[in-house]
Amino acid sequence: MYFLNFLHLSLSLSFWLWAISILFVPGRSASKVLFSFVLLLVGVQDLFLGLADSGLILYLPHLLWVNAPSLFLLGPAFYLYSRVISTGPDLSKKDFLHLIPAVLCIAAFMPIYLLSTEEKIRIMLNWNWENADFGIHFHIVRAGILSVCAYYFFSLRRLYQGGLDNRRQFILLLTGIPTVVLLSFGLWFGKLWIQHIGGILLEIHLITFYLLMQRDSKWQVWLKLPARPDREESRLNNLDIPQILLRLESLMTQDRCFADEDLSLNRLADLMDLQRHQLSELLNRVIGTDFKSYINKFRIEEAKVLLLSEPDRSILSIAFAVGFNSKSAFNLVFRKVTGITPTAYREMGESKIVV
Repeated sequence: MYFLNFLHLSLSLSFWLWAISILFVPGRSASKVLFSFVLLLVGVQDLFLGLADSGLILYLPHLLWVNAPSLFLLGPAFYLYSRVISTGPDLSKKDFLHLIPAVLCIAAFMPIYLLSTEEKIRIMLNWNWENADFGIHFHIVRAGILSVCAYYFFSLRRLYQGGLDNRRQFILLLTGIPTVVLLSFGLWFGKLWIQHIGGILLEIHLITFYLLMQRDSKWQVWLKLPARPDREESRLNNLDIPQILLRLESLMTQDRCFADEDLSLNRLADLMDLQRHQLSELLNRVIGTDFKSYINKFRIEEAKVLLLSEPDRSILSIAFAVGFNSKSAFNLVFRKVTGITPTAYREMGESKIVV
C-alpha cells in the first residue's frame, strides 16, 4: 500500500504540471482547456487518496474531503471534453447545469470544512478506512464516484451516436469499461485496494485516450497509427446543398435567427431539418467557418447598422437586440471583427456624416 500511496502523490503532482503545461502551450483550444481541467481534478483525487490512506492527512487536516466537490466536476468535465472533440466547441448555458451537483456537494460538506483543526483530526482518528462508515458524507463521495462512471458511459453513448466520425474515440473508451466496472466494484463493497488500482488504471486509460486523440501526434507515429482524418465519410452526401444554403441565408436575413441569444448549433439544425453534424460540416467545409463565427458575423453587421441609424440608442440595448447577452461579450466580438470598439465605430460614423 505504501507504493500505491507514493504513486498517488506522484501522479497528483504530475497531473498538475501537465495541466499547466497544456494551458500555456501556444494554440490552446477548448478541448485542451477542458482536458487540463480534467487533469487538475484527477490530481486532487490522487492527492487526497494518497494523503488519507498514508495518514499524512493528519498533518494537513484542512484538506479533509477537499476531493468531494471535484468528484462531481470530474465527470461533467470529461463528458464536455468528449463532446468538444467529437462535435466541436459548441457549449451553451444549459451546460452549466452540470455544476449543480458540485455546488450541492460543497453545501453539504461546508459544516465539515468549517470545523476546527482539532475537530477534524478527532474525526479522522476515529475512521476505519477498510470498513468505512462515514455517514451521509461518505455516501455523497460514493455518489460522486458513481457519477464519474455514469458520465463515462454518457461520453461513450455520445461518441457511439456520432457514428464513423467518432469511431476511434468510441473504441478507446469502450476498452476502458472493465476498469470502470472494477472501480465501481471496489467502491460499492468498500475494498480500498481495488479502488486504488481501479483509479490508477482509469487515469492511465484517460491519459492514453488523450494522447491518441492528438491529430498527427508523435504518439500516433510511434504506435504506427494513421492520423485521425477530419471526416471519414461526408454527412452531406445526397443533400441539396444549394437549397440548404438558401434556407440558411433566409433564416439569418429574413427571420433574423441570429438575434436569439440562446441560438445553438442544435437549435439551428432543427430549424433546417438537419442533424447537428450535418450543419457543422456544412459550415466548416462549404462555408469555411464555424457556428459561432457565422452567427456573430450577422450580429455584428446588424449592430453596425443600428449604431449609425439610432445614435441615441445605448450600446447595451443594441447588444441585446442583435443577440448578445452582455455588453462585454458584444464589445469583445465587435472589436475582434472590426478592429475597433462599438463606441469608436459610432463616433467614426458620426464624424463622416458631419463632414
